Amino acid sequence: MSCTPAAPQQKFVRSAFDAAYRRTWHRQHSRAGQQMRRVRQRTVEPVFGSLLHHYGLRQVGTKGRAAAHKARLLSAIAYNLKKLLKHPPKQTARVAIALYPTQVGLYSQLFSKYLAGVKRLLVKPLAKRTPSLSSATATVVYNM
Repeated sequence: MSCTPAAPQQKFVRSAFDAAYRRTWHRQHSRAGQQMRRVRQRTVEPVFGSLLHHYGLRQVGTKGRAAAHKARLLSAIAYNLKKLLKHPPKQTARVAIALYPTQVGLYSQLFSKYLAGVKRLLVKPLAKRTPSLSSATATVVYNM
């Protein structure tokens, strides 16, 4: 008598990995396994789904493992950047509130001095500067 009468071979083949299959099945159907599955469905699987559907990663059009790894890595970076842009950080408002008016004035003075130096460099090109010799090292020093 066979356990699968409608099958063409009519025999049940057991694998060498049956013990591992059974352990895995029991682990997945335990309470902890079901909890892990729920967590995975909430966290990891939506990311893979969006990478497959929206970022075109069903097939990778590169040759070699290294290039495929780069393609996957770039798509993951794009996914993370898109997610970061969707949720603006809340810490910038806290930092802006934490500055005292005297500190804000100090930073604006430093920034205005920096901009003045940059403008001076842009207005006076390198060719129009007058070189003079330094007394100690005999190197050329540009007067601004």
